[in-house]
Amino acid sequence: MTFNRRFLQRGSAPPGVTFGMVAPAPEIEWCGQAIDGTHLLRFSPETGYESVSGAGFRGDTISYPEPFLHDLAETLGLSHMARQLSACPWAFHTDGLILSSLRNRLRLLYAEVRQRPQVLASAGVARELAFDIPSAILRALAAGTPESRPTARARSLGLRRALALAEEHPTQALTVGDLCRASGVSWRTLNYAFREKFGVTAERYLKVLRLDGVRREMRWAGPNETISDIANRWGFWHMGQFAADYRTHFGELPSATRRRPKPNVALAETS
Repeated sequence: MTFNRRFLQRGSAPPGVTFGMVAPAPEIEWCGQAIDGTHLLRFSPETGYESVSGAGFRGDTISYPEPFLHDLAETLGLSHMARQLSACPWAFHTDGLILSSLRNRLRLLYAEVRQRPQVLASAGVARELAFDIPSAILRALAAGTPESRPTARARSLGLRRALALAEEHPTQALTVGDLCRASGVSWRTLNYAFREKFGVTAERYLKVLRLDGVRREMRWAGPNETISDIANRWGFWHMGQFAADYRTHFGELPSATRRRPKPNVALAETS
């Protein structure tokens, strides 16, 4: 939502856990507290909220069932965040860069859905709503909370199990949650391990695997399959961002890959 003048809001949130984020702007007061773009808001459906904002205000909200968030926090090794999910309304100060990235993801999603409502049925948007966005919210809550450095053995074992899962499912668009469940370690431990071994986060590693998967399929796909069809299957729903990521990784646009003739396959029988 966007306002072009000073505005007073009063209301209540829907059932479940509703989070809010605001773009940096002057004069924003929420439930009696001054807030800015570094605050993650938690709305309460029981007590309601009151907000006063100045011109230029822009905010985004998203809601999830509380049991779903508890399960996801457990999967990511962030079960200690559960008590914050159940708390009364609060404004949690966290990393502004994380929240800025999260706001951008939500706005890209809103814009894409307005332009192409059918994208809501895609695997990529389902993944974004069911894992990418809520896990980013939980990571924002966890930012700044201390955690002891995982042991070398825990990092090595977690990495080995995570890589084994990726190798066993080469055609599946895995999430970091899938790797956490398979490895039995938290997302932080996985990130330590992936950065140590490959110089990238676990999320970035999986994104590269998905880009590789799209490239393989495009080389062999039939003429009736579009680039967006293939990209959607691999969890990419914003085609502009996908094309930019693809070009960065492969040095060419997806359309250039798609135009190439299929690889020749020669079969020979020997006696």
